[in-house]
Amino acid sequence: MAGVFSRNAAYIWPQVLAATSSCSGFVKILSGLLIVGYLLAWGYGYDLIARVGVIPSEIMPPNFAVWTLLTHCFFEDSILILIEDLIAITLYGKLVEPLWGNAEVVLFFCVVNVSTAFLSVVYLIALYWLTGHTALLFSVTVHGMAGYIAATLVAVKQLMPDHVLVSLPRMGKLRNRNMPLTGEP
Repeated sequence: MAGVFSRNAAYIWPQVLAATSSCSGFVKILSGLLIVGYLLAWGYGYDLIARVGVIPSEIMPPNFAVWTLLTHCFFEDSILILIEDLIAITLYGKLVEPLWGNAEVVLFFCVVNVSTAFLSVVYLIALYWLTGHTALLFSVTVHGMAGYIAATLVAVKQLMPDHVLVSLPRMGKLRNRNMPLTGEP
């Protein structure tokens, strides 16, 4: 993997600069926070993600770590998912932000990430109630941008439903309306 990257770095780096130079301030700040969050998580390990990620038992009293509803989205533990997030944020910033405006995109980001964290906690508590596994309350940590990426895929699907992304001769066409089903692992 490193050999492939080092051979193609001269071609990849100008493409990355061209893609990010025309991005808005929000996309650059969000990308920077994701990179800093990944580097911190890489340096400090899972202990940091457990402190800034959403854990159902930590949200409830007596700990009441409500601030994790806002911080969980900036920390990834995989370089591949970080790269996917950065590419998706850059592309969606170019697609959605000109149509909605900067304030609406920031509001969308905040609402989606807080509601994703809150609904994940509700889901994990309900799953604990059904199964009785205490690990669901104390060991599961919700972190990352998967909720925001999925919500933005749905927004792009609503804005441009029949736009053809890829047309393959034997396999058919991949359209925006198909992307929410293929977006996140």
